[in-house]
Amino acid sequence: MWVIKQKKGMVSIRDTDATGRVFCPRPVEWVIQAFEESCFKNLQIQQDLAIVRAKVEFFEPNSWMDPYDLYLSIERVGNRSFDLMGSIFKGEKKTVEVLLTFVVPNSSEEFLKMAWGEV
Repeated sequence: MWVIKQKKGMVSIRDTDATGRVFCPRPVEWVIQAFEESCFKNLQIQQDLAIVRAKVEFFEPNSWMDPYDLYLSIERVGNRSFDLMGSIFKGEKKTVEVLLTFVVPNSSEEFLKMAWGEV
């Protein structure tokens, strides 16, 4: 596994529920958005892929206007699958971890070479 990208962000009002805390789908969306931004920079052709598993673990709450750092890591799982891990930190503390498993129609190795330049 290797770190692909670090992205800085700040929790906005639309990321929070009525209590002012980040609600479950938003960290998943942050990870997918960072992943897509990286893919769009590198991929020259459209690629089909599907999320087949999603897991979110909350360790500490994030609230409105909290700054955060998002780190993406990728690990090839099988011939047609890979895991995308998003670790979200507030300062030194990990607050959320998102794990998404993707499946591609052909080779995950080929996809990752095209999307990231390495496997």
